[in-house]
Amino acid sequence: MSDSEKLLAITLVALPFVAIGLFVRWVRQAKPKPDPWDAEVEDKIQRPDAVPLCQRCLEPQPLNRWFCADCGAPVSPYCTWASYLDILSIGDALRNGVAGNFRVTKLSVVGYLAFSVSQYFILAPWYWFFFFRNLKRIRESDKTRESVAGSGE
Repeated sequence: MSDSEKLLAITLVALPFVAIGLFVRWVRQAKPKPDPWDAEVEDKIQRPDAVPLCQRCLEPQPLNRWFCADCGAPVSPYCTWASYLDILSIGDALRNGVAGNFRVTKLSVVGYLAFSVSQYFILAPWYWFFFFRNLKRIRESDKTRESVAGSGE
């Protein structure tokens, strides 16, 4: 092996480590974004008499409730902690992709596709069929809403 080949091999081995180091440094030096709410809202959230809300429809939820009575979303504070309850949150997220409304971005579409592969594996294409059908419905309703808003001006 010649010297230039050794240098190339060392460079190829070291390059990923340098890239990871630069990425870590970039993340550490990033400025944190401000909180989305002020101290008054934070105080209201932390009060003992604060009522939890459904993350989907924002209806107040009494304690010790498993599902929202209004929209059916899992609202238990332990859904993502226990593996047998975690399936409720996963099912709700994936169901939202095929039957609900969500903010359509490149990241959300890629996220739904990747998440469905991790959950359904072989049956993921079946999920994708319903996902893209729902995506088409959402885009058509957005266009309709924009045309109605545009004609009202």
